[in-house]
Amino acid sequence: MPGQLKADAECPKCGDPLAALVDTTDTAGVLRVYYHGLKPGRVRRRRSCSRNFTDREAAARERRGLEVPQRG
Repeated sequence: MPGQLKADAECPKCGDPLAALVDTTDTAGVLRVYYHGLKPGRVRRRRSCSRNFTDREAAARERRGLEVPQRG
């Protein structure tokens, strides 16, 4: 499934488990927002983290590392 995160995907900024990530692209680069899942023993989710990429290829490499590889 395209865009499916790995089961063990963690936020690169804080290390919490990831539930989803959303990219917004413009001429300046890529703004990525990381939405966290629940950590064992916690009742609430942590706020989302964000990261701004000026290099689109670096953003694509990170995304490929967090997502399940697609079969083709």
